Order: sequence, then structure tokens, then C-alpha cells
Amino acid sequence: MMATHRRFTPEFKVRVVLEIVSGAKRPAEVCREYRLKDSLLCAWPRTFAENAVRAFQGPDRSVPPAAEPTEPAAPAAPAP
Repeated sequence: MMATHRRFTPEFKVRVVLEIVSGAKRPAEVCREYRLKDSLLCAWPRTFAENAVRAFQGPDRSVPPAAEPTEPAAPAAPAP
């Protein structure tokens, strides 16, 4: 008999990733608690990080390539 794949909501995935990223739980703990394969916990944080920029974009959720943010400039050294 073939097992059916469980489907996880985006909200569940975010909650699980935040538990790991925040340090509240170790990945092994999360796997045991939610009966997840460790391969999922490799993919979900990576997907989360790759898409985190969308949280800070405008309402249309798109950023033209020329408008990519850059690292903030280092503060200027004080004059002697």
C-alpha cells in the first residue's frame, strides 16, 4: 500500500522554520515533534531565505532589477 504525501500549509512551514532559525528548537527536535524528514528541513529554510526579500517589497511584490538594494555604506570616519 502506498502512503499518501502530507501537504503542509505555508503558515506551518514558516512556523517550523522560525522555530529553528530563532534557536527555540534544534532541527532534530522539530523532525521528531512534527514527524518530518530531515530533507524537508534542509529545503524549507533555504526557500524561506530566498523569498524573505518579498516581505519588505512594495504592495505589488515586484522589484525591478535596477532597484536591487545594496549594502548600507560604512559610516564615515571622524575627522582628526
